[in-house]
Amino acid sequence: MIEELHARPFHPLRAPAQVIHYSVLNALPMPQRLERPTQILSAFAGQPVSLGAAVHVFEQPGMVLKFERHSEFDAYTLFVEGNGEAPFEKPLDRLLAPALKDAALSDVVVAARLEVIPSGNEAQMTEAMIHEMTPLFKRESLAVSWAAGRQAMVMGDFQRDEDGLTRFAVLTDPQIGLRRLGRVVQRLIEVETYRAMAMLALPVARERGARLHAISADLTSVIDAINSTDGVSDKTALLERLTAASAELETLGSGSGYRFAASRAYASIVDERIEALREQRVAERQTLDEFMIRRFRPAMRTCEAVEMRMQRLSSRAERAANLLRTKVDVALQAQNRALLASMDRRSETQLRLQETVEGLSVVAISYYAVSLVGYALYPLEKWTGLSGGVMKAMAVIPVVALVWLFLQRMKKRLSGHHKG
Repeated sequence: MIEELHARPFHPLRAPAQVIHYSVLNALPMPQRLERPTQILSAFAGQPVSLGAAVHVFEQPGMVLKFERHSEFDAYTLFVEGNGEAPFEKPLDRLLAPALKDAALSDVVVAARLEVIPSGNEAQMTEAMIHEMTPLFKRESLAVSWAAGRQAMVMGDFQRDEDGLTRFAVLTDPQIGLRRLGRVVQRLIEVETYRAMAMLALPVARERGARLHAISADLTSVIDAINSTDGVSDKTALLERLTAASAELETLGSGSGYRFAASRAYASIVDERIEALREQRVAERQTLDEFMIRRFRPAMRTCEAVEMRMQRLSSRAERAANLLRTKVDVALQAQNRALLASMDRRSETQLRLQETVEGLSVVAISYYAVSLVGYALYPLEKWTGLSGGVMKAMAVIPVVALVWLFLQRMKKRLSGHHKG
């Protein structure tokens, strides 16, 4: 939408001034998410406020409160006219509007205090930076650079003071425009805000990294054991371990995927905001970009490394599981072949026994049949002149042949019926 391109304008700023900024995490669903900002801003404005747009600006004598609603957090920025007698000297309680104090009670991810100080030309700004401003910051982490075509000098040590706020200072040339100064201040605030939001992924990365180390060791032991196990039951147990590891990796990935993706997005915004400052080195001091290279980007690379390791372990577990499934299938097929061979041997044995039984059956049936034929042939002894024993002997072969043919025919009929 075209309105989104103009949703967050820069606030014109006149030096001297002080800026207090809070970014407060707000993961509640709509409309519950608007309850606290509505109360705070209504108290500041002195009348009910309806939060429809993403940005709201409220003015009071000598101060302006700007509210911005982002995807994960709400931002409150208070612009106060004038400075104290010395930088960062004015007590915080005298700067904060009573309503804004509520924003600092919980879920604060960024709390920053910024002094805008008119200092004159480049030489005067450099002199003020060295002798007046540097003692107010931690030297080991202080970053200083020219910005806005050397019409402003930005300073910050990214350390929290006794009030729990991160200090920044902007020394300005009297020739700088109000909107240009507002852009410098806004970009400096955004550098700190998105840096802090990106760093939310670091504790997650450390926690996931420790668990990934244990999972990696377990995967290594499973993979080493794949070739040393022979039984299907042992391989099945290994497969269950691999499946459990894959499920845990999937859970870890789904639980941290959004956080790591958001961290990459915030880190890229930090780089863009620093680039937009067009900073230049001041008196051999480290720049904001150099500070980020030494302190911030290694943390982001840690998050990226943990995310990549999680993906590699997931792929490794999947490949090992596929290999193990193949081995289990091959082992099961070997067992099935052995079982089928055993069944073939049993069938062959049964067939031989059956053939033996068939032979005995022919003998037994023939014996009884010959006996019956003998009884039938006794009356013919007188007519043939042959004894009963001779006639029974002559009937043995035909009877046996007939019995065998009868049994074969019955066997053939039963076999044909079974096939049908």
